Amino acid sequence: MAISNPQDLIARYLQAVSFWLPRAQRQDIAAELAADIQSQIDDREAALDRPITVPEVEELLRRRGAPILVANGYLPQRSLIGPLLMPIYLLILRILALVCLIPSVVIGLANLLLSHSFWATHSASQQFQNFGAFWNAMISLAFSSIATTTLAFAILEQINQRTNFLTRWEPHRLPAVRNPHHVPRSGSAIQLAVSILFVCWWIKHAPPAVNFPMLHVSLLFTSGFPWFFWGFLLVSLCSGAIAVAHLVHPCWTRSRAIVNLAVDLLGSILFCTLFRSNPFAAIFDPDIQPGQSVAAAQTINHWLITLYPWCLLIAVITTGVNLYRIWRLNKNASA
Repeated sequence: MAISNPQDLIARYLQAVSFWLPRAQRQDIAAELAADIQSQIDDREAALDRPITVPEVEELLRRRGAPILVANGYLPQRSLIGPLLMPIYLLILRILALVCLIPSVVIGLANLLLSHSFWATHSASQQFQNFGAFWNAMISLAFSSIATTTLAFAILEQINQRTNFLTRWEPHRLPAVRNPHHVPRSGSAIQLAVSILFVCWWIKHAPPAVNFPMLHVSLLFTSGFPWFFWGFLLVSLCSGAIAVAHLVHPCWTRSRAIVNLAVDLLGSILFCTLFRSNPFAAIFDPDIQPGQSVAAAQTINHWLITLYPWCLLIAVITTGVNLYRIWRLNKNASA
């Protein structure tokens, strides 16, 4: 049915807006909105020097907005997570993705794809089911992580709306401006101490088996041990030298960053090779029967192979951090 009266169209509009308003404020807001619309109509009629038509009222109301949007403008603004907490919320989600979700996917896929028994003892349908179960577990992990984080921030948002504890701060308590290239001397001292202790223990207790005197345990290496012995010794000596340089001049330079990248790469290659090469031939422990020493060593080798994807992931992250440090130093030098 066509509308022939502009006031009827305005009344319908006010009724649609009022439907979304709180009952206690409905009448006052509707009266305010009606007065505002009538003022616009009066100005329009004065400019045209004639009564306004229904299509012109429709255009006026269309520019004002849909009833639910107009009503929302009169309501107190609510959100599950407000603008104050939203940047922190997104940062936490990114950290969860980088630290938990992505590594879990990478490690899980690596364990499936690198497992000989998975391909040898499972049929194609079983492999497909295992992959489906894996992705279901990953989706469940992602959903639970995001849901828990969202719930925690929603509760924090409600608490802040009542107490405003997040908006209370003092300028003099802001942290000092951080130099991204500065290296704390305390950390360098710890790095140097660890390097010295490791070198002393490695030289005394390593060849040709790794001995743990306090535990009364010895791990006998296979024939490839000399490569690991000299490699880890070189990595520890270089790490100690970098720590000494940082104690003297506690700041990253491009040359130090490149040397640190080379040292970390060598250490990563050694560790990844160690985890994949079945390095232990036997284990000697007072609690282990002599005939079981080889089986115990094989068990340790199996666990090292199982943990290999984690070792590889740590190596990739370490290399990425070193490359980013070099890129940042080059960027600052060229600026």
